Amino acid sequence: MRYVDINNNLKLDKDYKAVENSVHNILSTRKGSVPGVPNFGSNLYSIVFNQLDPIIETTIKNEIVEALEYWEPRIDIKHINIIEDEDYNRLKVFIGYEILYDVIQKEYEYLFVINK
Repeated sequence: MRYVDINNNLKLDKDYKAVENSVHNILSTRKGSVPGVPNFGSNLYSIVFNQLDPIIETTIKNEIVEALEYWEPRIDIKHINIIEDEDYNRLKVFIGYEILYDVIQKEYEYLFVINK
């Protein structure tokens, strides 16, 4: 377990930003697009062109959980909510997670927007 100085909010902020960047990179990278690491990323972009229904919503959630559990071991996913934004032809994916081993047990939420 790493040492975290509670009085040093800058360190916690950097950790949070590093995790947020990692989540974004994992979800926005298509599997097979990184040379030498063919399994890095997710298959979200191959799913989003389907009409959002309960089956597709479950498939998207499963893809997110699978990718983040494998590639980002620093977080514990608490919830995933998907909202279809028909006006802009996109999906808004809200991912709630906690950073493991964080002194401040705070839940963060990350918004991932998928354009169809």
